[in-house]
Parts: sequence; structure tokens; C-alpha cells
Amino acid sequence: MDTINETISDKHNLPRNLRIVQNVVGKVASEIADTNHSFMEFEDCFSFITEMKETKAIINKPQFFKDLISEGILTENIHWNRDYKHFNVIYISYERFSDHLIASFLLSKFLNKDNPKSSFFHWFKTI
Repeated sequence: MDTINETISDKHNLPRNLRIVQNVVGKVASEIADTNHSFMEFEDCFSFITEMKETKAIINKPQFFKDLISEGILTENIHWNRDYKHFNVIYISYERFSDHLIASFLLSKFLNKDNPKSSFFHWFKTI
């Protein structure tokens, strides 16, 4: 991801050490975790990325979004709902990386560090 960050940062005249790609993907993972899906709807993801404070300095935000897709960080796909209607969605390309980011977000949000068992009590209770 560092190489892709360098490529996109250079293209958009941003300092590489801002780690814009890593920061944006981390926020997208957090947003995906909040939706209880493995994806975001295309329009929602576009708005989310182009309106976040991390992308404020980017002049061409639509191109930045396209670059995240063309560089393989994000993947565009089609999802079908139960009514057989399709809509475009965005995934984080690397499934294990996506899982790691989402798990990290969930742990940071819900883990009780003083009593970790209490964080998972609800799930253990149902087993």
C-alpha cells in the first residue's frame, strides 16, 4: 500500500508522509463496519471520501476516488438486493486487509481493555 500511496500522493501533489491512502482506506473500513456490510454503496462511498477532512487538500477529488479504484485499493462491483435490483458498490480490494481494518475498528470501539470478556459476553451467552 505504501507504493500506491506514493503514486497517488505524487499525482495529487500531496506529501507522501500524509499517508492519505492508508488514512482514507482506514476511514472507509470504519464506515463499512458501521453499516454491517462488506461494502458501501458507490454513491455513498464517493460522497464519504470526497467530503472527509483528510481529502480537503485534494483539488480533483473525483479523480482521487477513481485513482483509489484504478490502483486496486478499492473495487467497484454490482450487488443485487432481494428484489433483484442491482446497484453499484465499493469494496476494499484486499479481503484480509479489509477484515483486519474492520476488526481493528470494532475492537477500538467496543473492547473493554480492563475486562475484555465483558466485550464479548453477549456472543458467549448465545452459544
